[in-house]
Formats: sequence, C-alpha cells, structure tokens
Amino acid sequence: MKETIRPLTEAEQNRMIEIHYYMFISNLLEAYNRSALITDVLEALATLYACDLTTLKTLASAVYQGYSSFVPSKAELSVMLYRSGMPIRDIRRTLKIHPQTVYRQLKEYIEQGQFEYAPKLDEESRTTLVKFMENVERLSNWR
Repeated sequence: MKETIRPLTEAEQNRMIEIHYYMFISNLLEAYNRSALITDVLEALATLYACDLTTLKTLASAVYQGYSSFVPSKAELSVMLYRSGMPIRDIRRTLKIHPQTVYRQLKEYIEQGQFEYAPKLDEESRTTLVKFMENVERLSNWR
C-alpha cells in the first residue's frame, strides 16, 4: 500500500502539526478524565515556552467539545498518520479502530484521488502551534 500513497505535501505537513496538537490535547483529556486540569497544564507549558495561551486554550476547547473544522475525522487521522510514516498497527492502537477500518479508509482515500488535506488554522495560530509542539517534542524526547 505504501507505494500507492503519495508523500505529505508542505501544506499537509502543516496540517500534521495541527493533528499532533489535537492528539496531544486528546491524550491529556484522557489522562486527566476530561478534567479542567489540562487548562493548568497548558497554562504552565504556554508560559514556559512563551506561547499565546489564548490560541492554545481556544484550540483545546475545540478538541474538548469535538466541534470545529480544526478537529480531524477518524478517516483523516488514519490517512495522515499513515502517510506520515506511522505503521497500521500503531494507528489502530492510537485511534482504537480495527485494522480493516484503517485499510478501508486508505483504499477510499486512494479511490477519491488522494486529495490534499489543507491546514485549518490561520498563519498566526499555526506559528503558535509550531512553536508549542516543537517544545513539547523536545521535552518529551529528553533522553
């Protein structure tokens, strides 16, 4: 399947940053039982990394409420994670879906012409997100 899927474009790499933030917030929500504590975590990290807290909280709220064009669908997540190099086994475990669902979503994406997933945020918000996620990555990969 890997040979038939085209690599991520620059725009899609920007969308992947948005998806990584979505996944980060989703993991925090899961870890803290959808508690308001994640606001405190975001506030501390935003202060540490000198990022715009309002932008981060607005996007976190969109993830919490599950609405907004910023929140990716399961199909978009499957396709984008696969195209960014994540193995199907890891996609299945991360998204809590059956492997056949991942294969079906990839097949449908190919049949639809492999359209480009565009970033959903404006440049200012994306700049904040890039800075934030780079620092989170650096923190989580300290070894």
